[in-house]
Amino acid sequence: MSDHYAELSLECWSAEPPAPDPAPYPAWEAVAEAPFRAASGSLESSSGLLLEMGAHRLEVAPGTYALRAWTAGADAANEREANGEFMPRGAERWVVRLWRTGGA
Repeated sequence: MSDHYAELSLECWSAEPPAPDPAPYPAWEAVAEAPFRAASGSLESSSGLLLEMGAHRLEVAPGTYALRAWTAGADAANEREANGEFMPRGAERWVVRLWRTGGA
């Protein structure tokens, strides 16, 4: 585990989305998918490090969604920290895309 700031893009699509461009990395290092049920109509991310709520908020209609996440740069972030950089920014990148698959 390391202490760094990851870049996050949280997106809602009307249909299954294409994979995002991994730039500046040559490829995504990991991809995961899971079903997701939105009961409140709001999706928020929080930092496990600083417990900052609402840094990224996405309003969605209540319902059932598919969620797919891509990530790259975790090793680069860890390496920058190991080389003495305090809480590096921008080394790790996440893109989380969700799309509706069912009603409320």
